[in-house]
Amino acid sequence: MVVSINPADDKIQIISIPRDTRTLIVGKGNEGKINHAYAFGGTDMSIVTVENLLDIDLDYYIEVNMEGLSDMVDALRNYGQ
Repeated sequence: MVVSINPADDKIQIISIPRDTRTLIVGKGNEGKINHAYAFGGTDMSIVTVENLLDIDLDYYIEVNMEGLSDMVDALRNYGQ
């Protein structure tokens, strides 16, 4: 997922990239499923592959496993209660 936050316009945009999206795997030199970028080159290859696909620069990233995702969903669900 890519999140764009623009405080000047008070806007947040989120795009979810399907893991089977076919694109150029930057650093590998061939086309493949975007999730293969992580398998081939970890976070660094994933970032440059997403930047190339969307023609953007990513300033920051977070890496979350499924347990962390579950904890984040629970925290959001309980926010303000």
